[in-house]
Amino acid sequence: MKYEFLDHGLKVPVDLVQVLFDAAHEGDATAISLLERQGEELAISARTIIDRLGMHGETFPVVLTGSILTRAKGEPWTVRPLREMLSQCAPLARIVKLDVEPVFGALLEAMDAAGHVLTPDQLNELRRQLAI
Repeated sequence: MKYEFLDHGLKVPVDLVQVLFDAAHEGDATAISLLERQGEELAISARTIIDRLGMHGETFPVVLTGSILTRAKGEPWTVRPLREMLSQCAPLARIVKLDVEPVFGALLEAMDAAGHVLTPDQLNELRRQLAI
């Protein structure tokens, strides 16, 4: 299969996914199907990790990252399969949406490694600037 965008160094427009969510909210069956499939694949991936690590009876967060899961309005379709799977396989797990860009943690780790300590005001400002 040839992917024109990838083959020519082009990028899919960032706001294109919003069109998908808008169509789903208007009842478009294809858009809903695409979002549900993504949710099912997410649930399969999470279950595989839970199974391999034997975490069925443990309490832990399942952190949602990425714009489709944190910024868009697709939760009814993308997160429902994950919630259903967790209720069966790891009922003590909880779903948490990332509220800052993933780079936030990397920045904190780098600053810590360099021995730089942020003041509470600096930390709050960094969190504000990297909020999703």
